[in-house]
Order: sequence, then structure tokens, then C-alpha cells
Amino acid sequence: MYSMPLPLMGATRTLSNSIESIILTISLYYWIQKDSKSELISRLFITLNFLCRATSLIPWPGLFLYRFIKEKNDRQKNLTINIAHAILSLMTELIIDSLYY
Repeated sequence: MYSMPLPLMGATRTLSNSIESIILTISLYYWIQKDSKSELISRLFITLNFLCRATSLIPWPGLFLYRFIKEKNDRQKNLTINIAHAILSLMTELIIDSLYY
């Protein structure tokens, strides 16, 4: 069907872009919910998205900062959770990358 390998080489990029977009949409859906269970689910999807592609982390610091400024109560808790989440995401990415590369 394909006479040139170029379309097949681009298929993995299209697949990773689609997966990244889907995971980002799911994590944003849970991000706007207010309960702690939805926040945990959102953070799991954010980490999964970061594992899929490291550049997908770009919009999240702005969203974390917006929520930090907007919510006046429990700022220390939110800051601690966000820092811990960032460290865990980076550590997970480094461990998985070191296993495969």
C-alpha cells in the first residue's frame, strides 16, 4: 500500500500528538472540578501526559499559578502539593527515560 516509508515514519508522531491532546483534554476536564478526587485524577493525567511528551508540561505552571492566586485559603497546602507533584513527575520521567535510553 505504501511505496515510501515516510508516511509510516510520521504515523508515530501523529499518534503521540493525538494521545497528548486527548490526555490534555481529560486532565483539563478534571482540573476544573472542585473536589479532591477530581484533582487527584487530573494530576494523574497530567503526569501521564508529561510521560507521553515532556513539552506537554508547558501550560500547567500557568494554571497552577492561577489557581494559587485565585484560591486564598490553603495556599501553603496548594503550594506544597504542586511542588511535590512537579518533583514526582520529573523523577518519574527521569526513571522511565533512564530505563529506555
